[in-house]
Amino acid sequence: MYGKIAIAALLGLGVAHADNGVSGDYDFYVLEQSWQPEFCHGQYDTWPGCSKPAVFGQTHMTLHGLWPQYKVDRQGKSYPDTCLSTCKYPADLSQDVVKSLVDDLDKYWPDCKVQPGPDGIDFWGHEWNKHGTCSGLSQQVYLQSAMDTLQKVGTPDAIVNNVGKEAKVSDIQAGYGGADMVVLNCEGGKYLFGTSTCWAKNSDFTVGEQIKCENVQADDACTGETVIIQGFPSEGESYPILRATGSNEPSNRQTSRKLMFV
Repeated sequence: MYGKIAIAALLGLGVAHADNGVSGDYDFYVLEQSWQPEFCHGQYDTWPGCSKPAVFGQTHMTLHGLWPQYKVDRQGKSYPDTCLSTCKYPADLSQDVVKSLVDDLDKYWPDCKVQPGPDGIDFWGHEWNKHGTCSGLSQQVYLQSAMDTLQKVGTPDAIVNNVGKEAKVSDIQAGYGGADMVVLNCEGGKYLFGTSTCWAKNSDFTVGEQIKCENVQADDACTGETVIIQGFPSEGESYPILRATGSNEPSNRQTSRKLMFV
């Protein structure tokens, strides 16, 4: 299921080469949002975007990716990827496209491992190569559509108003339209690090309205009635800044599952 892959994130670049689908031949989109303070866990002093986080990502969900998805698995896969032979647009992301969108990309689709600016092309280029080539959209339209959809769904007040605190799962779900409209992704079952929402595919391959995520609810990885909304540490403060008990004992959370591109 895609949710088991969605818990991974962004440490190294691994570009697939074999086609696993046909461009434009899929059923709907999944929008993957990332919670940067949790994604940066253990990397506050290592990655530029974690040591000096942008203002938007401190209180709002940012973009991980916009992924074409199947309703029913095809040959054991729940999504197409790397549709290079059937995509009519280049596999390599254009630097000119990135330059035209870079300010919005840095804000809504940041790569915390590098300094803001065109260096993020490795991350954005990976998302285009693996997922965008299957969308049927041009590079410019794909990137812009992903950011537009992120802004459309937004970040629920239950997250924004509870940074550094606990929040009720039901309140977060309500902010996305209900329990069947969102999949919550947690590290260790309780530390929110992302969300997945489902979106209709229009006849021209653009993103339509938000739809129920009926066939992926089992992938919800937050096991309790509340989740912890980690926050970035203040200047001079070391991580972690919030534990379930409210103390600052070292965390034994496993982060290796998040350290890859998807």
